[in-house]
Amino acid sequence: MDKYALENNNEIEIIAYFALTVKPLYIGENVSNSVRKRLDGLFKNTENVAGYLIGQLGKNDVYKDRISGNEILGYAISLIIEAFNLVGGRFVFVECEDCQKLISFYEKNNFKVLQKDSETGLVQLFRILG
Repeated sequence: MDKYALENNNEIEIIAYFALTVKPLYIGENVSNSVRKRLDGLFKNTENVAGYLIGQLGKNDVYKDRISGNEILGYAISLIIEAFNLVGGRFVFVECEDCQKLISFYEKNNFKVLQKDSETGLVQLFRILG
């Protein structure tokens, strides 16, 4: 049985979830050249670079005491590390509402604020892999 699902009367109940994808990230003009180069790996003037995106990170409120946000994020990162070891990549990123509690959560998990997306208003944070 998966660590993040419970079986109850032959029904599987989801206690946590997340989505993973590879997505291009537009790097705004306010991002420094050194950060651009860290994300791209080669060039300091790049505007778009593909990274692993963790989306829709959450947990079922019914089971909120059974798993922490740190555990869910750690599990997502471990799957990304597996993909990174197989096919490469440079970084993982998340997008969240401009809420200090959310931003602090990701910063405590080694993410750094990159920018605020001008179209969505979401704060984008990144973490270098490897």
